[in-house]
Amino acid sequence: MSIRLRTIDGVRVALCAARSMPQDGDVYLDDGEHEALARKFGRDWNYLPDSHEALAEAAESNNPNRAQWDATYGQEVKQQKDALAASQREAEQTCGWSYMCYPESESDFEGACGVAWSMTVGGLEENGMNFCPRCGGKIVFFAPTPDDDDDAALRPEVAK
Repeated sequence: MSIRLRTIDGVRVALCAARSMPQDGDVYLDDGEHEALARKFGRDWNYLPDSHEALAEAAESNNPNRAQWDATYGQEVKQQKDALAASQREAEQTCGWSYMCYPESESDFEGACGVAWSMTVGGLEENGMNFCPRCGGKIVFFAPTPDDDDDAALRPEVAK
């Protein structure tokens, strides 16, 4: 999301560009610049002062399209999407994953839903793979055993 940087009552705030009307002195940042700053902010800080939030909300409220924007992208819609995602995760759908070509490769995986996935470095845990990117199910990895490679994919490892 693009943003505008604006000074309001001596305080520098970041505003949603779609929700605020441009003013002289604003600095416009496109999506890429905003993402870079957000990633840096996320590494450095873990809060936003309430006073800045209130200033930004007041400045964003002057957009004549605000009601339409809020209905499409606003906090209520975000909360609904978050609740839906949480309920889907709670359903505990699983997807069994195993090595595709063990013992030749421990970086290629296949899932019960038909997904094929390759890792260039590390495995599922090292890459934070907890949910299948195809079906959304919680990944249950079936680890091979050294004594029987042909049946290895049938033995479950402790689920991550």
